[in-house]
Amino acid sequence: MPPRNTRNLSSSGDEVSEGKPDASTKASSSKRAKDQDDNEGIEPKSKKSKSSDNKETSGGEVEIEENEDGDSFFKLSEYRRLTVRTFKGKVLIDIRETYKDKSTGQIKPGSKGISLTKEQWDVLRSNIENVDDMIVKVNEK
Repeated sequence: MPPRNTRNLSSSGDEVSEGKPDASTKASSSKRAKDQDDNEGIEPKSKKSKSSDNKETSGGEVEIEENEDGDSFFKLSEYRRLTVRTFKGKVLIDIRETYKDKSTGQIKPGSKGISLTKEQWDVLRSNIENVDDMIVKVNEK
């Protein structure tokens, strides 16, 4: 089998290396697999809503809301959201799980998620067709 190209993204630029992923990549992949296994079958209780009002699952437009800090966000699902915020003067696109604070009842960001810089977001956006192709390829297996 030919060696696999791996891409390491960093703030200094892209690096492409040939060969197998290093041990840290394997460890994070297995941790991700474990997290997915731990979360399988566990769905947060959802509030009942009219099907015409439920845009987040239809793949169509979403309602853009504003959080307590004034940051714009939209829900990807009941407990996942995409927020655009600034941190230390940089614009970040934050995709994160949320949870309901038991004492206050407020929805707060959890520790599971990723913050992308504008440059990383642009790379992702310009490769959406590649991601779609990869999804099709995985579904064919």
